[in-house]
Amino acid sequence: MASSKFPTVEELLAKKNKNSALSDEEMALASGGAQDGAPVPRFSVGQHVIVDDCPEFDEMIIIKILWWTEEEGWDYEIKAHMIDVGWLESIGCVSERYIHPA
Repeated sequence: MASSKFPTVEELLAKKNKNSALSDEEMALASGGAQDGAPVPRFSVGQHVIVDDCPEFDEMIIIKILWWTEEEGWDYEIKAHMIDVGWLESIGCVSERYIHPA
């Protein structure tokens, strides 16, 4: 397996958890979100967020930065928690236009 020149998401999260400065661009690169000409993502991997029209989830976390389009901005994969159910692996792809900081 060829080694990547970019650190893994796990390595970056470990670095972030040690109170090291970590830019949004570094997180985007590690999670596949970097694209030429795209702005820096508004949200970071591991960030708690609120998604419009999803009242059934009491907690949501960004687990991956996916891609950017001019129409929708950045798309993110989100993991969510439902009361009485627990954590769901992923609720799928959500555009940043429907996401707000928690």
